[in-house]
Amino acid sequence: RNWPALWGNKPNDYRPQEEYPGPAPLSEPEARLMFRIIHAVEPQAMVNVHSGMYGLFVPPDSSPIMSNNPAHLAEVKLLHQMNERWLGGKCPIGSVGYAVGYVAYGCLSEFMEKGFGITSAQTWEIAGNELTSPRNCYEMFNPIEPDDIQEHRRIWTAMVLNHIVNLYKGMVPGIRSSEDDFSREVAVLPNPDACGLTQMHVDAMDGLNDLALGRGDRQERRDFVEKALARTPDMHMPLLGEDIPAEWLNLTWLNEGP
Repeated sequence: RNWPALWGNKPNDYRPQEEYPGPAPLSEPEARLMFRIIHAVEPQAMVNVHSGMYGLFVPPDSSPIMSNNPAHLAEVKLLHQMNERWLGGKCPIGSVGYAVGYVAYGCLSEFMEKGFGITSAQTWEIAGNELTSPRNCYEMFNPIEPDDIQEHRRIWTAMVLNHIVNLYKGMVPGIRSSEDDFSREVAVLPNPDACGLTQMHVDAMDGLNDLALGRGDRQERRDFVEKALARTPDMHMPLLGEDIPAEWLNLTWLNEGP
């Protein structure tokens, strides 16, 4: 909750013991460290790995409706395939803000996409014991038995390698491929039962076969992207060495050395 992506907004069911965003955006050392690393590395893709439940998500966290753009439409198809292959189909897929049952502000993946412009910013929730008391944090968020630990490691490793292969093959538009072109391999994948999809998303995915093979209305597909951008508020991303916005004057670390 400490990232400058609609930071400080609070949902109706705000729980300060779990959702306190800090006194200012990027006020916490962990967020500052991640900011510096990502600024230096300039990744094209990132995965935010969580535990506590099962789910494979794309931004936004702040809305129950999934963004309608080529990268997200391809990603939910690929996540559906990975879910069936590695997790027995038990993960909900799609918009974080729909699948977890509440919207969240100031989240990492949403800032990675809107602030740093990272094409693929996914959140994986691939472990969790929802039957455990919330007071027992360790068992809620971690596998306990040695066999379970080994199985989770195997699944995590396989999913990461699977994801890297998909990215390398250009299956997410904008990474090693044009940002508005779908590969034949993605186009023929079945439409997923994903959280936060509207009829417009389904119509877009239904047209991917023609679009991927060089037919169909490319302008219509560009319109999907433009509409998504129109719904996305402008966001200032602080750069190392630039003047700090007045509201962030206490974040002197931005102009400090390592």
